[in-house]
Amino acid sequence: MCRFVALILVVILVAPFLPAEEGMWLLTQIDGLGLQERGLAIPIQEIYDPQNPSLTDAVVWLGGCSASFVSPEGLILTNHHCAYSALQRSSTVERNLLHDGFVARTRNEEIPAIGFTASVLDTVEDITAQVLSEVGDLTDPVAHARKLAQVMTSIRDTREGGRTDALVVVANMFEGNQFLLFQFTRYRDVRLVYAPPLSVGKYGGDIDNWMWPRHTGDFTYLRAYMAPDGSGARYDPANIPVRPRRHLRIARTPLTEGDLTFILGFPGRTTRYRCSPCVRHFRDNVYPAVIRDYEERLAAIESATRTSPEGELALASTVSGINNSLKKHLGVVESMHRLALEERREARERALIARLSQPGDREVARKLLDNVRDLYAGRAEPEHRARVLNLLRGSGAGVLPSLAFSIYNTARQREMPEEIRDPEFSERAIERTVERLHLRYYGFFAPADKALLRRALSKIIGLEQLQCRDALLSLIGEGDSSLDAFLDHAYATTQLTSAGAARPLYRLSRRDLDGLDDPFLDLASLLFDDIETARRKEEEFDARINNARRTFLRLLRSANGSSIYPDANSTMRFTFGRVEGYDPRDAVTYRPFTTLRGAAEKATGEVPFDMPEALLDLSSARNFGQWADPVLKDVPIAFTHTCDITGGNSGSAVMNARGELIGLAFDGNYEALISDWEYEAAIQRTISVDIRYVMYITEKLGGATHLLREMGVETR
Repeated sequence: MCRFVALILVVILVAPFLPAEEGMWLLTQIDGLGLQERGLAIPIQEIYDPQNPSLTDAVVWLGGCSASFVSPEGLILTNHHCAYSALQRSSTVERNLLHDGFVARTRNEEIPAIGFTASVLDTVEDITAQVLSEVGDLTDPVAHARKLAQVMTSIRDTREGGRTDALVVVANMFEGNQFLLFQFTRYRDVRLVYAPPLSVGKYGGDIDNWMWPRHTGDFTYLRAYMAPDGSGARYDPANIPVRPRRHLRIARTPLTEGDLTFILGFPGRTTRYRCSPCVRHFRDNVYPAVIRDYEERLAAIESATRTSPEGELALASTVSGINNSLKKHLGVVESMHRLALEERREARERALIARLSQPGDREVARKLLDNVRDLYAGRAEPEHRARVLNLLRGSGAGVLPSLAFSIYNTARQREMPEEIRDPEFSERAIERTVERLHLRYYGFFAPADKALLRRALSKIIGLEQLQCRDALLSLIGEGDSSLDAFLDHAYATTQLTSAGAARPLYRLSRRDLDGLDDPFLDLASLLFDDIETARRKEEEFDARINNARRTFLRLLRSANGSSIYPDANSTMRFTFGRVEGYDPRDAVTYRPFTTLRGAAEKATGEVPFDMPEALLDLSSARNFGQWADPVLKDVPIAFTHTCDITGGNSGSAVMNARGELIGLAFDGNYEALISDWEYEAAIQRTISVDIRYVMYITEKLGGATHLLREMGVETR
């Protein structure tokens, strides 16, 4: 099977579709995967049944991560790194839940997971005909893209209907050849229940991140609550635990090498069908620039927080996320070169053209690829400009400058004619932004904010043909001392001191904002036209390149039949594979399980290998309880398997052939970080924390036996 799987992506553009352990499949495609022949021991309808309760009803979307219900009382399991920000937001230097962990012995001791929501999928609907009919026959790519964005936003807002516990996602599949609507119930009262200490939940830290062997207990328990009437209300002491339609049961049969596994979760973004010029552009331009940006941001934050425990805690989640992304991007670039990805794509494109049955389609394909090459040929400079200017839109310039631009942009977009306004702008989206505004301040530390804004302004001033250069220099001055003086003044006098102060500003007009004489709002005002010009150019490029991608996917589906999976886009997907190790390089073989003994062997007493003394004692005494594996003679910590995942799958439930919970997906392996672009069957592995280790830590280290009983696990 493994050698067969390894052929799949080599021939995907040159042969009819072949079933394989590759793919992030839509729920409606599961029937065609031959799972019973592969060993699935339950009916397909047990996994997904739109009419009756099924395993998909136990799957929870946390926004950037996946999770699952594991009890009839709304108990949720996800990754520790998925709950990282919730732990950080509830921590102080004196009571650091992130470092020490947290356990609620009773329901009354559970505390809000600040900023978290738990969304449960209700329905999936194909709305392709509706979307395309409302978009009409627009031939200009930009007009088509703008209308499409407006239609998708309108459908979403209409379906949500103002319900605060409704979440609707209108998802673009196959680059605009299909549109699906996913409707969720959104529970807005989520509470922390149990998290192990950082020395378990992030054991190995950034050194072990993306690496195998891995010994990280990457799990945390949450609980979702609802109002007594069943609605997804905000936190209220009167709320009651959610009663899910379905919850997962903990597997009690030992997991062994070769066992079938499957995952239900919400993978983020993949680019499996991008053309060769796109590969070259990302390898040579985008990723190197992103890597430099991450490195510079980390350096600025580290310098600003080095002597401040408060600053380190405030930026802990930000730093963790940047480090994670930085290592991934480094691995992707390395793999792109090592695997000659551009040359592979070029060969597949030639093969696709040869396979197209209609001569007219072959000519369309050739012209399409020429057009894509031309679009990317002049891409580097405008993209660099947009990236620098957009530091002010995102977190790259700090929290307060980003909020100021968000406020000013809201006022300006409201005033614009619809034909030039950002097509994704809507009052509903602004409501959501304002609702979550307070969360931004949990990651605010003034010295770090200053350092990030200083870096951003230095880059912006260096741009050529900056429309606002003279006015900007008049505001911030010239030279380092003048810039530092501006920063000191801005942070000392701004009105954006809290979420309470910032919220009302979203209702003001541009004229009102200009009259506030706030340094950050003045900065946003000066830079707005440059940023908006760059946005419109990006919008035009995206429209033209997406138009080409849509045609490419139509040709690909025509050549291969309809049974190919769409790129991931944060919608629920199914993937399957087997427990299996891999050979990362010559003369090296990795086995598929790690153990508690291996974690103890790594322990140095220093972060990030500061294994808790109590856990070291348990390992030394071989106090494994009921959680030892009969073959390993030890507690298994993590395992590798051939499931196909990406970012967003973190926290996803991993199930066995009987649909029982055997682990939580939390990582991929460094050798296969190309996975967003390419599935490498021989080396691509999902790394999951073994449910037996989750249970072991919960019971033996956390003493939270009440949670095991709630999950129906007998304690001994």
